[in-house]
Amino acid sequence: MTSATETALAALTAALDSERRILEQLREALITQRATLAAGEPTAVCTEADLISRILLTLQEARRHRAAVLDELVHDPRLPLTRLAAALGRPLPQALIDAQFELRRILEGVMFDAAVNRTVLRRVLDSGESYLHSLFAAAQPASPSYTARETREEPRSSSALFVNRRA
Repeated sequence: MTSATETALAALTAALDSERRILEQLREALITQRATLAAGEPTAVCTEADLISRILLTLQEARRHRAAVLDELVHDPRLPLTRLAAALGRPLPQALIDAQFELRRILEGVMFDAAVNRTVLRRVLDSGESYLHSLFAAAQPASPSYTARETREEPRSSSALFVNRRA
């Protein structure tokens, strides 16, 4: 293989290492967000959500960089890493194999933490809505109209009214 290929493989290894580091930051932010939810700190939850958004943008840029390196290497920016050795027609360097493994490992952890956070956030929102519904239901004034089960009873008078129809 040419030195250009070796250089591109080294650049791909570096790109995968960079993605792994970004994913580690994302995982830490997800764990911190879950802790702030448990502590009931809404401001900190929002701060972590903003941080997660910024990390995701950084990750998107890192993936664009990886795609550019793959395009240079095999002329296919969307080539799955599992098919890279076949596309090159040679075994991959051990450093690249290790980088792929570590990236996959941290990605599985991030996916797990994101799923846990999604479940926790959904439960917090559901319990918050239930609380608000009960709070507002108790605070509503009496209805000015009657429901199907309620009827207005006329006050009964003890004296009867007599109307003479002849007159």
